[in-house]
Amino acid sequence: MCYEKEAVDKLIKKYKTCDPFELCDYMNIQVRYSDIGEYRGMYRYSKRNQFITINTSVPDELLKIVCGHEIGHAVLHRGINRIFMDTTFFSPSKYERQADRVSAYLALANWDKRDLYGLSIDEIYGLTDIPIEYLWLVIGK
Repeated sequence: MCYEKEAVDKLIKKYKTCDPFELCDYMNIQVRYSDIGEYRGMYRYSKRNQFITINTSVPDELLKIVCGHEIGHAVLHRGINRIFMDTTFFSPSKYERQADRVSAYLALANWDKRDLYGLSIDEIYGLTDIPIEYLWLVIGK
């Protein structure tokens, strides 16, 4: 099992939810909305406080995806002293790909694997609205 999937499974088991906004509440991560230019989301850790900022221009159907991505940074990269900013769905950065996987696993957690078995990535996208680029990271071959 991959590192990101294990991290998501631990979160879901501990907090009994896969909803990124509920996870933020449980994990004491402050979520804010602001115009942050070209960035969809940003995670920041400062003085034992965690913040996620989501761009006010993010469409409603992507809010959980963006928040889930930033939770990926909170869970996997908190000790790294830098600000993570997400601008595209498919970033070449190792850290961005890991955060993308966390977001995808969180989004897929509500789906019964039997309902998705044998479906193409395009078909899964049609059912789940999880960005295809994220799906490729977790189930693409």
